[in-house]
Amino acid sequence: MTRLILCFIVVASVHISCLASSILTPVQAFYSEQYAIALNPNLFQKKPDSDVDRLLKAHALIKLGKLRKASKLLNKIQDNSGINNYIVYLNVQIALSNKDSDEAERLVGTLYNDPELKVYTWTQLAINMDDTQPKRAIYYHELVRQETQDSRVLAATYRSLWALYNRTKQWGKAQAIIIEWLNQYPEAVDHDYRIQYWSDQYDSNEMAYAIGYSYYKQRRYQEATESLRNVQRNTKVYAKARVYLGLSYYFNYDFGNAIYVLKPIPDSILIRHNALIYIARSYQRMGKKREAIRAFQYILKTDSIYVPNALYYLHTLSDKSSNKKKYKERLYKKYPQSQLVNQLVWTEVEAHLENKDWAEAHRHLINTSLISTDTELQARLSYWTAKTKYYFGEFKESNVIYNRVLKQFPYTYYAYRSSQLLNQPNGEALQYHHINQATTLAHKDYLLVNIGLADLVRQRLNQALIIAKKNNTSDKESLTHQLSYVYQLMGDYYASIQTIRHQYGRSLYPQKDAELSTQLQPLLYPTPYLEWVQAYSKKYNIPASIALAVMREESLFKTRTVSRARAVGLMQIMPQTGKEIAQQLGVSWSGVFDLQDPQTNIQFGCYYLARLYKQFGNWEHTLMAYNAGPNRVKQWKKAYPSNDMDWFLLMIPYDETKHYVKHVLQSHFMYQKTGVNRVESD
Repeated sequence: MTRLILCFIVVASVHISCLASSILTPVQAFYSEQYAIALNPNLFQKKPDSDVDRLLKAHALIKLGKLRKASKLLNKIQDNSGINNYIVYLNVQIALSNKDSDEAERLVGTLYNDPELKVYTWTQLAINMDDTQPKRAIYYHELVRQETQDSRVLAATYRSLWALYNRTKQWGKAQAIIIEWLNQYPEAVDHDYRIQYWSDQYDSNEMAYAIGYSYYKQRRYQEATESLRNVQRNTKVYAKARVYLGLSYYFNYDFGNAIYVLKPIPDSILIRHNALIYIARSYQRMGKKREAIRAFQYILKTDSIYVPNALYYLHTLSDKSSNKKKYKERLYKKYPQSQLVNQLVWTEVEAHLENKDWAEAHRHLINTSLISTDTELQARLSYWTAKTKYYFGEFKESNVIYNRVLKQFPYTYYAYRSSQLLNQPNGEALQYHHINQATTLAHKDYLLVNIGLADLVRQRLNQALIIAKKNNTSDKESLTHQLSYVYQLMGDYYASIQTIRHQYGRSLYPQKDAELSTQLQPLLYPTPYLEWVQAYSKKYNIPASIALAVMREESLFKTRTVSRARAVGLMQIMPQTGKEIAQQLGVSWSGVFDLQDPQTNIQFGCYYLARLYKQFGNWEHTLMAYNAGPNRVKQWKKAYPSNDMDWFLLMIPYDETKHYVKHVLQSHFMYQKTGVNRVESD
């Protein structure tokens, strides 16, 4: 739960002053404020000291450690069928705070006809018994495992059960749990010491596969290969292990070993795991053109989902114009909705742009017969049409198209670039809209969030959304928005954004629907840790919108995330870079865990961005350096000397860096609308 939940309430200052008389921890300060809010009779009901008000006050008092006052307040509430279960829940919290697990168990037994709340409270009972009563904890965790379908709750339950079965020396159950856990929730592996511990305890092929697959799903391909190589022949997981071993080699750029491992695997298994394409791609990326063409042609004879990809790459690799035409027409005709159709259109234009053949590029741009549903591609084609007109000296016509891009595609990177070229750095055509809390969540859900049951709301909305998607009902969009918002209130911005993406696709914005885009702005572009972002942005003289945009692109606001390159935290700082920054700033450095602290990570990230900007003088080169390293940017500047940033971005050889710069600058463009760059003077 975050302070965001408080933004829709006006707090009476008299109540705050009563609670601020002593020094409070940040958590206490938050609940002191919440307690003051609970005293506001206009929050949920007009009647002063209503039962709901008492419920809110009691929750805040519990969090402040004032258990006796909370208990007295709950006892004053008359029998009320609407909130009786929540009274029981808060009394359970009091019992757990008093370490009275017997009383907590008794109270849970009185919960009436609310299986979701009962499962939620079982989880809390189990967690509180983990250390002192492991057998009782196992009992409640197993109840939760049987009753819940929520993936988050199950993942945490598996983790706890595995640890408890190990502590109680039930090795067989521990191994069964961990294998099931890793197969269902492959991102469970998060620390190297756990792998070592598992390896010491269990010696099985299934264990090696489960750990390797978990690493593969986290894109930690080196660790994946080390584990998957240990799976022995003639075991039931050997075929799957070989597939993911080959894919791990491929994604770790070891194409020779990828071919060596994948090629002997039967086609039926490769197709089932969507892996056949990577043999052909390995040949292609090794420069073995003939072998790659044969491998792609073979894919055309199968029912692989990657047949469109094979057609695209065959068009790219073919020397004969007749073959190019054949593959292109087949791709257009049979797979008109494929993103590869759009990519092929752009590839043909891009080749002329890279050669600075503006006339031929312009001819392709205005003569393309493709009517694309890809908003980003439409914006890109329109933008480059304006650019080519500019190269011909048609400045007025060029500006007309830039304005059209701003109006028709206001949430894209190309709107940002158009605004720059039109000297509208803040994108005057675009406004930022905040969440309308009153219409986003139901009245009861606000109550549950305010008494500490946000995760219960999340579970219910998540299950309702699964059913709505399965049945394709009209409420799936509304449920998506509610669930995303609840995640945001819980402080889980990663899950909030991913919830929207899963509904509307991986594109950065569902830009065709302007009204929908307006609703989604505050969900897709939240502003966590804003006080620190603004403070350090101001200190190091960079826009706060840039810092937030980098944070969003690097980690989606996950504080403890570690990339496969070992970059750490919100702004994905390499440990060596972090150590150097600590020395330069004269602050203590105790190791990589410092970078998992949000404040430290934001300070170091802002400082590093400022240092790079001072070196390169513009945000495009600065962001390239942040992503690929400053030395590479220096090399690229020598290889592709140009003042035209659009052309320079086309030419750099790292696709990842191209996408990174565009995504960060698009987010920067969006964050400018929030007013985050306006920081009050000291």
